[in-house]
Formats: sequence, structure tokens, C-alpha cells
Amino acid sequence: MRTVERAATMLVGHAIKTARALKGLSQKELADRVSVSAVSLQGYETGKVNARPDLLDAIAKATGAPREFFNPPDLIEAAPDERDLLASYRRITTAPGRADALNAVAAIEAGREVRAC
Repeated sequence: MRTVERAATMLVGHAIKTARALKGLSQKELADRVSVSAVSLQGYETGKVNARPDLLDAIAKATGAPREFFNPPDLIEAAPDERDLLASYRRITTAPGRADALNAVAAIEAGREVRAC
């Protein structure tokens, strides 16, 4: 498993553990409710095993947490310049400013000249 995939699996596992704890359930209790062994649940919570979508549906139902709580994050490996670009975009606080930035990127992709802002 790649490092990025492993990180995503660990974050989902943390979400499972958090939802279980907030509901006041032991690993055994949640495992019984979703028809897996306590050992399997422990593997999901520690991120050693990737939980299937249908299992995440059952965990959401059993804990009362929204299903989206268990969605794996979109983790991608980004080069330093890509991270800089994203950080710059996030510093733009207005909708028109963000629209201008996206239009500039689209213009660059299309090979057109970008007007100064």
C-alpha cells in the first residue's frame, strides 16, 4: 500500500474509532452491530485494513454518524510548486478573485495570454 493510500486508510480508521467512542460503544459492541469480529474492527480502526464501503455504511448506521464522516479524504501527492499554487489560491478571500484565478489557469491551459488583474 502506498504511503498516501495508507494515510487515507488511517484517517478513515480514526473516523470509525471516533464515531464509536462518541456513541459510547466498545469495539466488541460495534463489531457485533456491523457483523464483523472485534479483531477485524480493530484492524479497520488502526488503519491496517481498508474498510469496504458497505461496512462503512453499516458503521454509519450503527453509530448515527453521517456516512460522509467516513469518506476517505482526497489525498494526492503534490509537488512543492503545486502546494504553493494551492496555498496562494486559498489566500484569495473573494469569490471574484477566485474566479479570476481559475480563469487565468484556464487561459494558460488553453495557451492564451492572461490579462493582468
